[in-house]
Amino acid sequence: MYNMHKESRSGNKKNEQFYERRELFQKTS
Repeated sequence: MYNMHKESRSGNKKNEQFYERRELFQKTS
């Protein structure tokens, strides 16, 4: 259970970074 929760948290962090980059890319283009 704990490992699964840890994995989902790291996945959410990756998604947050991805969306931040996408927003920056849309602003610059």
